Amino acid sequence: MAKMPLRRSAASVAVLAATAALFTTPAEGVEPARPKLTDSWKLYSEQELASGVVLTRYVESSVETGRAKSAGGRLLNIVRINPTLGVIDVDTTFGAEAVVAEKVSEQLEAVRPKAPVAGINGGYFVPEDPISERVQTLNHLGLAAQDGVLHSASCFGGSMGAFLQYGVPYITKAKTSLTLSATGDSVEIDDINRNLGLFFGCASTADDKAVQENPNTTFEEKHYMYDPDEVVLFTSDYGAPTPTKAPLPADPAPNVGDPGFPPASALKDREAEVEIDDKGVVVADAATTRGGRTIRAKHRVLQGIGTGADWILKYGKKGAVLTVDEKLTDTRTGQEITLDPSLDIVNGIHELVHSDAPAVTAAAKDSCHEVRDSNGTQVTANRRDTGDVCLDDRTAIGVNAYGHTLLVTLTDQTSGVPVRNGGYLDEFAKLLMTEEIAAVDALNLDGGGSTTLLAKGDDMTPPIHPAGGGAMTYRPVANAVHTGAAGFVHTGPLPTP
Repeated sequence: MAKMPLRRSAASVAVLAATAALFTTPAEGVEPARPKLTDSWKLYSEQELASGVVLTRYVESSVETGRAKSAGGRLLNIVRINPTLGVIDVDTTFGAEAVVAEKVSEQLEAVRPKAPVAGINGGYFVPEDPISERVQTLNHLGLAAQDGVLHSASCFGGSMGAFLQYGVPYITKAKTSLTLSATGDSVEIDDINRNLGLFFGCASTADDKAVQENPNTTFEEKHYMYDPDEVVLFTSDYGAPTPTKAPLPADPAPNVGDPGFPPASALKDREAEVEIDDKGVVVADAATTRGGRTIRAKHRVLQGIGTGADWILKYGKKGAVLTVDEKLTDTRTGQEITLDPSLDIVNGIHELVHSDAPAVTAAAKDSCHEVRDSNGTQVTANRRDTGDVCLDDRTAIGVNAYGHTLLVTLTDQTSGVPVRNGGYLDEFAKLLMTEEIAAVDALNLDGGGSTTLLAKGDDMTPPIHPAGGGAMTYRPVANAVHTGAAGFVHTGPLPTP
């Protein structure tokens, strides 16, 4: 579908205008002095990938005291995208199937016949059953959208994201409001493209409750949420049959009497599923069971449990019209962000740089939940304290002082080192603000074993996801951010006059 211009209010236009103003190189003396990369960083290579797209690589010549010893220090990759020098897009892709994790290389291959010249891993995600680690579908941890179609709602209260339009990311926090309406009645839609009742991730509505915790609770158990009364929307590019009722996972906490997961009785048995076409018309009476349905092109499916199922069964009659209303609000400006085909969204948790100032501190939490060595054993040598502040490989998207989009990774030069050396969040932010990178806004994306950068099909980062037996591979991820020529490639026969 062709890219369409935004339809925004005057205030929103002003926000975009402020971003566009970055395209003008600041007058001499206006741009404040920035620190340079330290002498330990040496320029390794610089390569023009396409008109307006340049990859610059720096390597460390020495390793800082206190870090794990690695082969030659760290590797800093920066892709700069100057939209004034070429017709360039910056977009996201979910790969062949939106609900299944794929390696960045596989996702970029799915973009063809367009040929991305560079791509990085995208936003945070979790498998839908991370404890048993069965064949996975996934949940995005916050906002995700492609071509104006939401694939995941925000966390309750809003989620950070990079909003990609016309080659430039706008970084802000936004909140979704999702409603399903029939004549004279409406119900809240809890989320998009995830299982119902018990799920792993962040609360998306006020009714989502955390699984009870105890001192022995695992990381996974802490992040399980449940809600016995839900409605969830599934899009036509979900990429898998709609989910059936999933059994409750086994409680991993070892102590007797641990409250752990809610009892099965907490998740009500009532369930329903209904399919609507592109105009919201119900194609058949709602079913009293759910799951296993393949979603047809341009159609959507709604599932409900508990009172959500009751609502769907009441109004989901063949020929009735159910209206899905999706609203996305910038929490900083209070303005609505229009969901049209020009918009892609990739989520993040930490804003690294905001308005040319550091946006994280040394105490930034949730930078990663664990550090493991090459054998999979959890280690704590590179934590700053007993919390979850730690060194990790990093991926970021941002904009520099000259209006150029930035795709950045920070890793070791080689794979298989005992402890990841990428950087602490505040350290990464300071690197982004140096003269060589000059970021004025930047968002931390999924990192750790997900960190991946490809340029013209070649891997620019080492494989850092444990594959067992000491081997390393590239982690399958939820989505990717890529850049290349804008527009669409015509692959069929040329039209005749």
